[in-house]
Amino acid sequence: MEIKEFTQPISDIGDSAKEYVNIKIDEFKLKTTKQLSSAVNIIFAWILIAFVAIFTLSFLAVALGLWVGELLSSQVYGFLIVGGVFLLVTIVLIICRKKLFINAMVRTFVKILFKNDEDEEDL
Repeated sequence: MEIKEFTQPISDIGDSAKEYVNIKIDEFKLKTTKQLSSAVNIIFAWILIAFVAIFTLSFLAVALGLWVGELLSSQVYGFLIVGGVFLLVTIVLIICRKKLFINAMVRTFVKILFKNDEDEEDL
């Protein structure tokens, strides 16, 4: 018997190991790409929603300021009252920012980045 016959299985194992490692690297790349694209989609959606909400809120604030100003017979007082309401809302949001925003964002990104393979089948 020749030595080639004995070393052939070892060579096959080495080739299989290289192929396995390459497949695992490709799998990692695909999972990373999927998770990053999901995260970018969510961020883009929230930015778009925030932009539309800010735009809508601006028009409603101007309308409310004009209406309150008309009721008080002074547009200055109307806009000051609406501005004060927005200042109070801003202060409440700043005080509650961790509970409302930061923790929710962290949970959302953890869900996106650490999905189980079983969850991926549902998508």
